[in-house]
Amino acid sequence: MMDDLLQEMIDPAPAPRDAPRRRRLWMTVAIVGLAVVGVTKLTTALPDANKTPDVTEMGNTQSPTFTNVGAFLDISDMYKELGGSDLLQSFVDAGKVDGKNYTLPYYFGSRYAFYRKDVWSAAGVTVPTTLDEFNQDVATIAQKNPKAIKDFSGFYLGGQDWRDGISWIFANGGDIATEKGGKWTATLESDKSLKGLQQLQDLYKNASKAPNDAKDSNQYIYLNDSDVSTNADNSTTKTSLSAATIMAPGWLARTSARSATADTDSPSSVTNTAPAPSRIPCWRSSRLAQM
Repeated sequence: MMDDLLQEMIDPAPAPRDAPRRRRLWMTVAIVGLAVVGVTKLTTALPDANKTPDVTEMGNTQSPTFTNVGAFLDISDMYKELGGSDLLQSFVDAGKVDGKNYTLPYYFGSRYAFYRKDVWSAAGVTVPTTLDEFNQDVATIAQKNPKAIKDFSGFYLGGQDWRDGISWIFANGGDIATEKGGKWTATLESDKSLKGLQQLQDLYKNASKAPNDAKDSNQYIYLNDSDVSTNADNSTTKTSLSAATIMAPGWLARTSARSATADTDSPSSVTNTAPAPSRIPCWRSSRLAQM
């Protein structure tokens, strides 16, 4: 199927002005490159010209490792062809070094707080409209634990889930570091950053029972009444409802709404016996971001 897809895109070759088709080709080549090499193997593949892919795909948090040491080629001349001003500017900036583009984004998504309506209702809690209300509400749900489930989280937040946890720093106007004159200065000790960290600490103490080593991976399984996830070694892990709320990318809605059938082709096979969760838009700059 992949061979047919690639053949369809390159025969005949896409015209220079056929931007959608050329972009589709680049995206597919990037995915193939990632599948063949993998981000974790890219560092060992780069020194060998016979193993280095022409194009690869990686997360925006990983790309600076390569762009800042000259491992990627300058693709500034392809900026307009690959999306130009339609691209998310912050992701474009993340791939720049000294004003030149070494990586460009091809997709992005928004994060939401997904919650179980039935659990929130049983705890007597309504949908919050501010970050402060959210923090208090998930702590209240954890305390009331309306379904009397052991180690139940009002909000599931893993101890190593920095990508979700950092939202509280940003929401309070803080930051990790700032750049001035080519020099970066850590800012976690600023009043605004500390306020966000304090809120985060309170959530860990009062709202989340997630393990200290848990990351932002497949949190949706903790919203389901019953679930079976397939691990990398093909072993399976059974889980059951253990959280009223999680944070995850917006596309999770389609995953959580799957019917009660096992999908063995997906990274995590799901047997979902719970209703699809609802969404609360995540906060940015201390307000609800309407997505």
